[in-house]
Amino acid sequence: MRKIESFGSIKDGILKISYRDKFNELIKQMPDCAVKITVEKKYKKRSTYTYNEETGKEGRGQSGYYWFIICELFREGWRDLTGEMIDKNQAHERLKMYCNYQEIANDITGEIVKIPKSTADQTTVEAEEYYQRCREWMFENMNVKVPLPNEKLELELK
Repeated sequence: MRKIESFGSIKDGILKISYRDKFNELIKQMPDCAVKITVEKKYKKRSTYTYNEETGKEGRGQSGYYWFIICELFREGWRDLTGEMIDKNQAHERLKMYCNYQEIANDITGEIVKIPKSTADQTTVEAEEYYQRCREWMFENMNVKVPLPNEKLELELK
């Protein structure tokens, strides 16, 4: 079973889907079928919103940057690299495997095993160090340049 998941918001009773064009593109790739649509209020462990007093604008914050920029660009890079479409949680798990792991040596074989570490309890500094490792890994292995927070991204349309 194939699952397409997206984020969005509801304001004044109107549903707004993030990255709507990409969402529509994925829907077009689905075969004709019955679907289940669920709208669920998203609760966050760590705030993803920030407020800039100078501009008076809200932003997505550190977690939002990770999920909406890093994971989304990883999904696209993974699709381009392997042809496999993955969801945001799969992207997150792969990023942890490549960029946030603990190495444990097997005493018998001497083999080094990488065990992904949780990102849930990271401090702001630890999270930013992880994001930097993600940016570097994605550039080196996928040729994907991940913009820094608040950096403008230029897209090349094909």
